[in-house]
Amino acid sequence: ETDFNKKDILQGQLPIGLNNSGLKQAKRVAQQLKNDLFDTFFSSDLKRTVQTAQEIQKIIKKEFSAISHLRERGLGKLEGKHKDAAFAALELERGTVFPLHHFWDFDEKPSHAKYEIETKKHMYHRLADFVKMLKNKYADKSVLIVSHGGTIRAL
Repeated sequence: ETDFNKKDILQGQLPIGLNNSGLKQAKRVAQQLKNDLFDTFFSSDLKRTVQTAQEIQKIIKKEFSAISHLRERGLGKLEGKHKDAAFAALELERGTVFPLHHFWDFDEKPSHAKYEIETKKHMYHRLADFVKMLKNKYADKSVLIVSHGGTIRAL
């Protein structure tokens, strides 16, 4: 958890760190993974996931690679804005049709170009590149991935 999470502010690819609650959550996850065996371990290179990966690393004693392929979708000029303002700017309906935690999954419209948002297609391509790398180098290995909600859902 970050302070932005608590306040419903879009983080996207901003270098936001975990708050105290988020650090406790990372430590709990690390403890839950202590008996699992991983051959390798990757994290997004964004601060909040690197902090989580560092807590896991302390417990599982494996080095991790922090890579940009695993970043959350870039939300351009909407990063740092309240989610309600972003929904309004993008003319998206909030609620059961479009849950708040699926904000990353909206389809771009030409009118969204001014916000400089990473397209879903670009996000999927960078994740596909990561998956190809995994298949080529770690096909028969156990791999831990530390990333973001939208990225994990897209994978």
